[in-house]
Amino acid sequence: MAAASAQTNSCVRQGLISMVGTFLDTIVICSMTGLALVLTGVWSMDIEGAKMTTEAFSLGLNEGFGPIIVAIG
Repeated sequence: MAAASAQTNSCVRQGLISMVGTFLDTIVICSMTGLALVLTGVWSMDIEGAKMTTEAFSLGLNEGFGPIIVAIG
């Protein structure tokens, strides 16, 4: 919605900027989260959703630093 209302001289450039945001969110962030779940083994535990992601980052990084990364994300 924000990209549609932006005033720019080049619609192609605005489209490329919008695509970068989608790429970063979908490919980079989701892939990092999936890898964290698999590498830490949290996927096999009996927890779901955001708690699973928080637990994976807590095990993978640091108990104090991991949940902060998830909260910022």
